[in-house]
Amino acid sequence: MRYYFLPIVLIFTISASIAQTNVFPSSGNVGIGTTNPLANLHLTGIIRWGGDDTNYLYSGQDGIGGYFEQVGTDADKSKIRFQTSKNGSGSAYSQFIIDPEKGFSFVNLGPGSSNVGIGTSDTKGYKLAVAGNMIAESVKVQLQGSWPDYVFKSTYILPSLQETEKHIEDNGHLPGIPSAAEVKANGIDLGEMNAALLKKIEELTLYLIEQKKEIITQKQQIENNQAAFKVEIEELKQLIAEKK
Repeated sequence: MRYYFLPIVLIFTISASIAQTNVFPSSGNVGIGTTNPLANLHLTGIIRWGGDDTNYLYSGQDGIGGYFEQVGTDADKSKIRFQTSKNGSGSAYSQFIIDPEKGFSFVNLGPGSSNVGIGTSDTKGYKLAVAGNMIAESVKVQLQGSWPDYVFKSTYILPSLQETEKHIEDNGHLPGIPSAAEVKANGIDLGEMNAALLKKIEELTLYLIEQKKEIITQKQQIENNQAAFKVEIEELKQLIAEKK
């Protein structure tokens, strides 16, 4: 009889333990994977739900809050995504993604904009703001405006050197170039500044070409005058010789 009683007791014990709700003390810390919890809930490991290839570390509720996500089971190709969300519908969120194939990316979907600040939280409306120095092996600027090759077109009116001189005397800087005060107050746009400097170089090239033409013309005139002078000298010598 007792041989039948023991299995029945075990079955009821297991059923009761499965059906019951775990109740934790109202004070103290709870550890999962650790015997020395340092917070109300201290987890050593991974909090995971979703598909078989998705891991999450999530804070918040009903899609509101932020979470860490690793997408993909291949450690060499899986990407990591940090996301903060404003509401559960997914209509407003910010994402920072680390992808081993595509690099780093930042996306903001919502009323804000995808601006990134390094060393500052005030980007002044720019996509990237850095409070400090930067170094790079190469920087490419893609301008939307026109490149100043129009200076070489026949329709371009080249300012005279007298006009440029007058502008410098009145304003203390080249026309089309910001003043020192403007640069100090507003900084410079690399693309616009390079275009402005190239325009000045092209105008200077045209000035040099004009001066070269004038020098060639003057040189030819001097040679012609010297040849005429030599003829006159020879004629004068001949007249003197005849009078003798």
